[in-house]
Formats: sequence, structure tokens, C-alpha cells
Amino acid sequence: MKKWVLLSIIALICLVAILLAFGSINILQRNESAPPSMGYTVSCSPVAEEEKAYLKVRIEGEAADLKILLSDPDGTTADEIYVSKEKLLDGVETVKLSMAGYAMTPKAGTYTLLIVKFREGKLVYKKELTFSGANIRIDDVKIKTEYNPYTGYRVEEVNLRVSNSGDIPAVINKAVVMVDHVERISFIPRAVPPKESRMMEILGQAYIIGLERGAHHVTIKLYSGEIELAGYETNIELG
Repeated sequence: MKKWVLLSIIALICLVAILLAFGSINILQRNESAPPSMGYTVSCSPVAEEEKAYLKVRIEGEAADLKILLSDPDGTTADEIYVSKEKLLDGVETVKLSMAGYAMTPKAGTYTLLIVKFREGKLVYKKELTFSGANIRIDDVKIKTEYNPYTGYRVEEVNLRVSNSGDIPAVINKAVVMVDHVERISFIPRAVPPKESRMMEILGQAYIIGLERGAHHVTIKLYSGEIELAGYETNIELG
């Protein structure tokens, strides 16, 4: 009888130890998977300014020296910025972090935003932001031509209305205009914010001259680096 009681007690102790260990593992897993916020409220949105794409970040919380980092979908640090305690004395600060290099369109995918207490090295906020990417379309084209009795017709202006239906800024850094088989390349960094449109003049002083009277085929392509963002084809009648 005593032996049976002793075995029952040992079995009960083992069962309790297993349950406690399992509970500890679950708690640890929950803590590791939950991104820390530590009292900070953060809102962010992609914006475009001149020739760059940024993530605009608004921070609300206690005054502290903070380091803010943004990693791109490849896991590379796209940008980092230091915010001093003095700038958070009113409890609010807004910063902009680059989402890609100069005059480049950010990649589609998941970005990671981290906020660290600078002196302690303590992570106080983490958030993953997933974007489907920029989506550029040429909505309208206006082509200005001129006639010179010595050189013939020329294309001297090409104006576009470009829209971005995507969820991150598109940065156009190269435009190619081809009239029949004559090509001109313009390097024109322009940023188009998400869900907005922009007018842009893409030919500059790179006139296409020596054109004859009659119909001509025009092809326009917009690039970010070597990636073609949008294309457009039309015909013009000269004379």
C-alpha cells in the first residue's frame, strides 16, 4: 500500500513538472512573437518628395534618445536616424526614412521598422510593413512639334500625365522617346506618390529633328534604373 501511494505521488509530481514546462514554453513563444511597443504609439505612411521615396514616421511617447531603423525586403538597412530626447519633450516627433537610394523606386515586399532606446540598446517598438509596390501608368501624352524650313519638322516637347495606383512612391529616373527609329534619352528624376498623378515634361532640350511631313510612330518608355515602369505608343501627323 505504501509503495502504491509513493508511486502515485511521484507520478503526480512528474505530471505537474511537465505541465509547468509546457506552460513556460508557450509563454516564451508568445513573448518572442509579439512585437514590443513599450508605451510608444507609431503611425507611418510612404511619401514622395522631389526625387526620393520616404517612409514618414510619427512617434508618440516618453522623451528618450531613440534610434529608428528601416530594413528593406532584402533585410538590408535602408535608413536609420537618431532622435534626441529633447525633440520628444512634447511627446511627439515626426521623421522621414529613405525607402530606397536616390532616384530609385522602393522594392515591393515587407519592410521592418525598429525603434531602439539609444543608450540602453533596448528594443521598444517593432513593426512589419508589407507593400505591393508602385504601379505606374501614362494616362495622357501631349507632343509639341515645330517646322523649320532648313531642318524640317522637329519634336521639341513631350508632356505626360503619369499616375501611380500602387501603395509606395514610384521614382522615374529615365525616359526614352522614340520617333520612328530616332531615339532620345532624358534623365529626369521625378517621384510620383502613391494614389496620385503628376504632369512631367520629359524631352528637355533633346529635340528630335529632321522629320518629314506625314505620319510618324512615337514610343515612350519610363524607367527606374533598368526596370521599365510604363510604356505608351501613339502616332503623330506632321504637315
